[in-house]
Amino acid sequence: MLGGLVMVSTIVFGWITAQQLENDVRNTLRESLQTQATILQQLALPLLENGQIATEAQVEQLARGIDHRITLINVQGKVLADNRESAGLMEDHSSRPEIVDARAHGVGTSERHSQTVRQTMLYVALRIDREPKGFIRIAMPLEIIQSQLSELRSRIFLSALLITTVFLIIGFLLARRVTRPLVEITDTAEQIAMGRYGLRLPGSQRDEIGKLSAAMNELASETETRIHDLTSSCNQLATILAGLTEGVIAVDMDSTILHINDAAQKMLSVDAQYLQLAQLRDLPPAAELTQSTQSCLQERISLHISIKVDERNIDVLIAPLDGLDNQVIGAIIVLQDITEMLHLEKVRSDFVANASHELKTPISAIRGLVETIIDDSSMDKSVLTTFLGRIQNQAIRLDTIVQDLIRLSRFDAQDTIRRDSNVNLSEIIRAVYKAKLEDAADSGVDLMLDIPSDSIVIQGESEALDQMVSNLVDNAIKYCGDDGKVELRLSRRGQMACIEVKDNGIGIPKEDQQRIFERFYRVDRGRSREQGGTGLGLSIVKHVVGSHHGEVTVRSGLDKGTVFEVRIPSTLVAVSE
Repeated sequence: MLGGLVMVSTIVFGWITAQQLENDVRNTLRESLQTQATILQQLALPLLENGQIATEAQVEQLARGIDHRITLINVQGKVLADNRESAGLMEDHSSRPEIVDARAHGVGTSERHSQTVRQTMLYVALRIDREPKGFIRIAMPLEIIQSQLSELRSRIFLSALLITTVFLIIGFLLARRVTRPLVEITDTAEQIAMGRYGLRLPGSQRDEIGKLSAAMNELASETETRIHDLTSSCNQLATILAGLTEGVIAVDMDSTILHINDAAQKMLSVDAQYLQLAQLRDLPPAAELTQSTQSCLQERISLHISIKVDERNIDVLIAPLDGLDNQVIGAIIVLQDITEMLHLEKVRSDFVANASHELKTPISAIRGLVETIIDDSSMDKSVLTTFLGRIQNQAIRLDTIVQDLIRLSRFDAQDTIRRDSNVNLSEIIRAVYKAKLEDAADSGVDLMLDIPSDSIVIQGESEALDQMVSNLVDNAIKYCGDDGKVELRLSRRGQMACIEVKDNGIGIPKEDQQRIFERFYRVDRGRSREQGGTGLGLSIVKHVVGSHHGEVTVRSGLDKGTVFEVRIPSTLVAVSE
């Protein structure tokens, strides 16, 4: 290894020296070429002012006493003179790197392979006058420098190889006689320290080195056994804790965090790296956890508390952790996020209460009317007819609520809505428009349709989409009022199918716009019941849109009308009609 280091050091030193020498030579050459260009610029100025390609005599006079290639270029990049090639046959030079630099900075240099002379050349270009009249460029081949540097590198490599060979021979002889056993022990010890516990040293020697080898072998064997047992236990414990949906935190008697699993990190929104040897008081919420844990450790009892973290409700169980001698060595904290469970419980409770209330109203009305008819056997026929009509209306309302509940229950089950068939949205929109024209006319509302000439086909379920559009149109007609206008539009925006239902009705207050998709929620309960609404139409819309991975938004203002917009992502196919 040391021999390799010597060889590498020698090569690196030589390479740095060669690089510095090469840079010095190149800088010297650039300065020399720039000086020559400066001397020649007075001779080149008349040729540039003339603007014509120089004659052979003028080129010979310009390059007299100089062995390098000289090129005279006007400000437009046209070659006027060159002592190696015919200027008239040379291409435009305005984009050459050295010309571009010279135009910007006065002097420009570059190195590249010349197709004209088929050699790698060093170019130095000088701008003539600040308001450039042209450029004079001098170039020379770099083959001489490169050959000299190549020879220098070869000598450095051979010297490094020779020095390293001699050093390795001497080191090898010394290692065989003195250090080889120690090196072997050291290497084996390093390998064992890196985890290769199966390695063993030969124990044939009877001297101190042999005893050291035997001690190393015994240490490696004991370490391998212990590490294997500990690794197996840790892996089993880590696998169990990682697979738990509950959060688990282990702390010692000083409330220092010993372990925290991924579920606990997510629930408490903390970083595992930050938690190494952190205190329990560093976790949110610190007060409840720290106080309850201290009580658990002091009194050796299990505690059950509830905490709140970032709008989430966490159920916490804290239990003492006993050691081998039945002494408390810490505590285990188990966390369970019950936010969703509480939310579902509240939704279920609210739904049952709202459904019961909504069903109770028509049932109570029907019961009251029927009891009145039964109690009054001599009821006038016209009154009886009126009562029966009201019973019929309430029965229809009751049936509507039940049908909406059935649909909503069906749409809640996401797997019951098939999205693997092609649905022509244009046909659905037209069908809904034709079906609702009569309802709109009865309500004094002008229903208008705006769809593209090409059909829009998406993946979805036609019955659910038909119900969604019908609910939006019904909602717009009910709250539009007399002489109102409702516009039903279908358009395509990239990979999105956009359905808009716009009305000029009473509008929705801003504070109610976020809740109108809740079940049984009504902005104006009296008007909703008067219009025959169940409070479930927009909930059905939201569920249908969600089942198609879409989005529904509302824009509205009081007395300014309302616009519902549904966007459903899909690979849209245009079908010419």
